[in-house]
Amino acid sequence: MVLDDAFLKSNPAIGPNRCALFLRAVADLARNLEKRGATLIVRHGKPAEELPRLLKESQSDGVFVNRDYEPYAVERDARVEKAVRASGGTFTAFKDLVVFESGEILTQAGNPHVIFSRFRDCWLRQELVPGVVPLPKEISFPKKVKVASVAIDLESVKPESDVPIVTESSGHARLNEFLKDAIFDYATQRDIPAVDGTSRLSPHLKFGTLSPRTVLAPASEMLRASKGEQRKSIETFISEIVWRDFFFNIMSAFPHVARGAYRPEYDAITWAKSPAHFRAWQDGRTGFPIVDAGMRQLKALGWMHNRVRMITASFLCKDLLIDWREGERHFSWLLIDGEFAVNNGNWQWVAGTGTDAQPYFRIFNPQTQGERFDLAGKYIRQWIPELAGVPDEHIHTPHVMPLLCPDYPAPVVNHAEQRVKALEMYNAARGGK
Repeated sequence: MVLDDAFLKSNPAIGPNRCALFLRAVADLARNLEKRGATLIVRHGKPAEELPRLLKESQSDGVFVNRDYEPYAVERDARVEKAVRASGGTFTAFKDLVVFESGEILTQAGNPHVIFSRFRDCWLRQELVPGVVPLPKEISFPKKVKVASVAIDLESVKPESDVPIVTESSGHARLNEFLKDAIFDYATQRDIPAVDGTSRLSPHLKFGTLSPRTVLAPASEMLRASKGEQRKSIETFISEIVWRDFFFNIMSAFPHVARGAYRPEYDAITWAKSPAHFRAWQDGRTGFPIVDAGMRQLKALGWMHNRVRMITASFLCKDLLIDWREGERHFSWLLIDGEFAVNNGNWQWVAGTGTDAQPYFRIFNPQTQGERFDLAGKYIRQWIPELAGVPDEHIHTPHVMPLLCPDYPAPVVNHAEQRVKALEMYNAARGGK
């Protein structure tokens, strides 16, 4: 294990929430290995320098890794492979982060799929991989070799939010809990932010405390044995696994999306420059309750309900007219489940700059979204206590009753007006098409 400062200290897209969870997950891995008679060796530095050195010191002859698809990780692993081979060692990479990686799901012409529905149909036609074979209770490790190792300092990174403990055991516990109940209502409950209707497995998939195949295998078995509404819910859940693969495939096949729009014409958009509006969005002080509740949940937990992620993202891009990349970076800084490819893909989907055919005119109305998915305001009141005294019929428009919530701001923009401006802004980038 090499602690790489490119991730832990110098990457502006990786905040202390995710770093803290990473260190906790590594510490848990070390404890689990120790129980099995092995020791996790931790180094600090550049992987391309430390791994060849460790091979020599430990009298080992090979490095085994799971492939990553983010541009930096691809370049890093190429440097590591070159250095390891130059030192006389072997380098072997495996697929683990996804179910199907780039090159496995292709069009008939042999090109990457860029339309999700067609990618999903092709993905579902594949022979799904079986579940992970459990490790035997007794594993024989080679004789320990004394080599230098640094301590894992769990206090070196302080999270900004109330983050959970992400370990292998907690991941399996959460998966079992979800499969026992919530998966059967997933299609109807996953969009309701006030209920625990989502799987909450994303942090475990991010840190590898659960594999996507570990999640997929039991869900696939349940799908084969289900029917009716339960079957629809399980299909919907599996579709979310497909979405995750899709975004990794897009990142791998089109690495330019890491820096800008999938559709280059949208890089010409003239975004608004409004630090005050951006701070109001970050702090949950826009005057739009469903937006503000989501942003406050993100700040408090390092996690936000998926439906509300879409609402808050759309509001930044198409109400405040601020560059989606600003929001992508803010989410990445705070999210405990911040997969770069998934975060990027979702932001581009909402912003209308991604792979969808005609998404630029899809503009969420924050008031109607709130009324649809949090009608009585249970979620809103949970995260915005200053709206506790507002009656249900005005919970989504508290500005009409300012005397009941004097500490809550009025709307910072007029949605109807901003919608027109957003369409004009996108049409101008498209050359009026």
